[in-house]
Amino acid sequence: MSVNFRSLNIASWNVRGLGQKSKCQDVKRAISSCNVDLVACQETKLQTVTHFKALSFLQQNLLNHSFKPSMGASGGILTAWNDNCVDLVSSVNGPFFVHSSFSHLLLDFNFSVTNVYGPCDHSSKQSFLDSLKGIADSVQGAWLIIGDFNLVRFAHEKSSDNFNSVEADWFNDFINDLGLQDIPLLDRLYTWSNNQDSPTLCRLDRALVNLTWSSLFPDTTLSSCTRVTSDHVPLILHASTSSLLSPSCAVNLGK
Repeated sequence: MSVNFRSLNIASWNVRGLGQKSKCQDVKRAISSCNVDLVACQETKLQTVTHFKALSFLQQNLLNHSFKPSMGASGGILTAWNDNCVDLVSSVNGPFFVHSSFSHLLLDFNFSVTNVYGPCDHSSKQSFLDSLKGIADSVQGAWLIIGDFNLVRFAHEKSSDNFNSVEADWFNDFINDLGLQDIPLLDRLYTWSNNQDSPTLCRLDRALVNLTWSSLFPDTTLSSCTRVTSDHVPLILHASTSSLLSPSCAVNLGK
């Protein structure tokens, strides 16, 4: 028998624009310190990402990426990955997401990551959730939905009394209908601040996983890094498991 270790480290961050050189340098330093296999960025505010632009905010081993351009000066979603660890199988852009499927190069499993940037306006939030439901039927295997949902699930996830229970019901129904697990954030309650003297704080950023992900990575945790250069904190998802395998299984998993 041998012990097989599976692990993935994924960063998610609403970077709030990557136009300025100094901002890109700050983002690159923050991401580099996290030692991740994949990065999910939201609100890049970029319409194109050249090789040299990617180098300005991503380290060398994370230059492979799928990208949804911004609409004018808003939006923009980018998923980048380490091609020494994972291989891109397919990627598709939706109105509020970049959905990518990967195969792990060291272990024999596939997984999907949906990088989301939810709309701010109330009228679009239901269609945002419906667009994610539309992906569900095509997903095979482990599935992670991560990013800035621009939705709050519970009143205690917002520091003010301005809590929209209708939107929360939509979000909670979506999670329950698809049988998703909301990975607890271990080290803080809020992920966004409006940076006022008396700030409003919210939990807008999170990670949802399906049952297959939970079975494949039962030791999945979510934590945060120090907030820099954005009104959102970066989140780090660490997914791991270890299991005893027969020698033949270990060979198959390592192929």
